[in-house]
Amino acid sequence: MRIKYLAAGALLFFAFPSFAQEELNQPDFPGELMIDIGLNYLDDEPLTIDQSGWSSKSVSFYYTKRKQFGRKFAINGGLGFGFEKLSLGDTTTLFSQYLNGSDVEAVAVVALPGTGSDDDPILSYNKNRLAVTYFEAPIDFRFYPKGTEEGEGIFLGVGGMFGLRLNSKTKWKYDRFGETVIEKTSGKFNLNSVRYGFQARLGFKGVHLFYKQYMSDLFKDEVGGVNPRMTTVGINVTGF
Repeated sequence: MRIKYLAAGALLFFAFPSFAQEELNQPDFPGELMIDIGLNYLDDEPLTIDQSGWSSKSVSFYYTKRKQFGRKFAINGGLGFGFEKLSLGDTTTLFSQYLNGSDVEAVAVVALPGTGSDDDPILSYNKNRLAVTYFEAPIDFRFYPKGTEEGEGIFLGVGGMFGLRLNSKTKWKYDRFGETVIEKTSGKFNLNSVRYGFQARLGFKGVHLFYKQYMSDLFKDEVGGVNPRMTTVGINVTGF
């Protein structure tokens, strides 16, 4: 909980500069809100987890500031939150566990409750996902071939990002006796507490495409014989 409060405080401090008292009625925000919407993919799926990219979504909200150098170069830095979802398929899910009652964390891949070994499951699952929230700090260096005054025009950006995991949970949604049931289980799931990687962006200031490749492993240890890394591709909207 303490990490959540520190992250929220840091974001507010970064996003809202102090204003002169005589200008309180007309605040001037020097930055912009940047929203990334994309799909998540794992580079190496555990055999026991049927991860699906179309069901694995990503939404990130950042407050960013731009520092321009001349007419063709700028640095964009920000703070914000990333909300990641990974589909776990139709047969298995994840549970946190501690080895021998100690503090050694692990993750167990188990069959979904209500599903049997035959082809006719007792329960019909509509959703089975792992959801993870991160506090993130992205930065990218942008090149404007035709120059820019306020960040407008075509640009190419490359950079990186660093994030801290705030919370994680699994969510099941299934039908039972004609009713829709939703269950959530919170845990660490042996996920890494930090993540980092590089990013590339191409387009205009207001709308552009992005590619994120995380270089850190998703879990602390292997799951199903592998430890995947995540890739996110999508579209960005900036300027709110």
